[in-house]
Amino acid sequence: MSEESESSQLQRDQTTQDFLTGLKEREDLKNKLHEKERECNTLRGMMYDMTKKVEDLEKQVSICSSICSILSSLISLTSLLILRNKDS
Repeated sequence: MSEESESSQLQRDQTTQDFLTGLKEREDLKNKLHEKERECNTLRGMMYDMTKKVEDLEKQVSICSSICSILSSLISLTSLLILRNKDS
């Protein structure tokens, strides 16, 4: 083979190798992206679950606050009744 032909063949081999390396890197990146998307979806699901739990807890706190307010009123009324009974 001539020197020019060998150089041309080496250039084609290098181009082919670069192309194959690029394909492999692209495939690796696609796999990593797919993995990150799965992680992201998992985290979204966890965030949704936590948001629902927070909403439920907020409702419970609201109910507890209402109960405390009612109990406070009952204590005040009971105290008034006790005082009235003592005065009678």
